[in-house]
Amino acid sequence: MKKLFVTLILASALALLAACGGGVGGDDVQEVGEQDLPTPVPTEEVGAEAARSATNSPQATWDNYLRDTIAEQNRIRDLTVGLIQRYEDPELTGQANQLLLNITLGEDRSEVNNTFVDADFDVRVEYLNGDTETLTCTYRKDFRLTENEDGETIYYIVNPAPLAVFALCQ
Repeated sequence: MKKLFVTLILASALALLAACGGGVGGDDVQEVGEQDLPTPVPTEEVGAEAARSATNSPQATWDNYLRDTIAEQNRIRDLTVGLIQRYEDPELTGQANQLLLNITLGEDRSEVNNTFVDADFDVRVEYLNGDTETLTCTYRKDFRLTENEDGETIYYIVNPAPLAVFALCQ
């Protein structure tokens, strides 16, 4: 009985060593080389100054609006970060580290027609603590067409607003 018990323990130990790659079975351990990090998707820095406007082309109006809505959000974030950095005691809450610092525009896959835009684009957000993440934004924006005094149709955006990153993007 004792011999059977010792044999079972020895067999279990050998099976465990073989499963863990402990030299039984002849498999060589291969070293893993340095892993390449994925190449970051190129982004466009739109800054914090919104200076474009509606045009007589739906695509040009969307392109202008997309950049301006991000720029407006960047401007608001600049003001918020500055205020918190000046007045918050970092030892108490550390709220500033979790603040959104900057938004850059990634790929724009939006589909534009004469009456609305099915927005679908990526943004890269950078936080004050240095973390970054890429989010995809999807929503619909409608155009309001108005004729100007020169007889041109101008494509205005209905309810323009700064990009609500955490409401529209995930």
